[in-house]
Amino acid sequence: MFIYPQPQKITISDKKYIGNEISYITDSSLKTEEYKIDIDENKILVYAQGDLGFFRAKTTLKQILSFDEIPCLNIHDWPMIENRGIMLDISRSKIPTLETILKLVDMFADLKINQLQLYMEGYPFAYKSYPEVWKDTTPLTPEEIQELDKYCKERFITLVPNQNCFGHMSPWLKREEFNHLAECPDGFIFANEQWDPHSL
Repeated sequence: MFIYPQPQKITISDKKYIGNEISYITDSSLKTEEYKIDIDENKILVYAQGDLGFFRAKTTLKQILSFDEIPCLNIHDWPMIENRGIMLDISRSKIPTLETILKLVDMFADLKINQLQLYMEGYPFAYKSYPEVWKDTTPLTPEEIQELDKYCKERFITLVPNQNCFGHMSPWLKREEFNHLAECPDGFIFANEQWDPHSL
């Protein structure tokens, strides 16, 4: 049986689940993200300490219930690493829409990711003080970032802003008011190519 991430402990029997009963049982002896799933022929029992543990269990159970045949089994699972993060760079080429990012968050939650670093450089964020720099692009607005943060929290994911402030800021350093901050205000030649004003 392929379940991802693979549970810490899983025992599978030859019997099949044919029931339609799922019960969620609070077990204070389990840790925050720890859970157990017991499936016999007639019922499914899910054990966790609280909302976070039950959420983790449900992401596993969703995979199991998608199988054509559901085997009777016992799962005991918990994370080996406390912080399980992923960095999403939205600064390359087309900026993804909020709808696309929310779909990715759902996928990250199913993979039991609990930290999302949203990496930005250039103009992927709609800075209210500089509307002219992003008027022809499709950046995320402050309101969309707030909606994304709420969506992440509901899925037990911490949204971590990751704003590049030193390197990779050529779109800003080309601007007259910021050009003096660049280490190479006139740009530079690298590998026979002309590069824009840059900060290393």
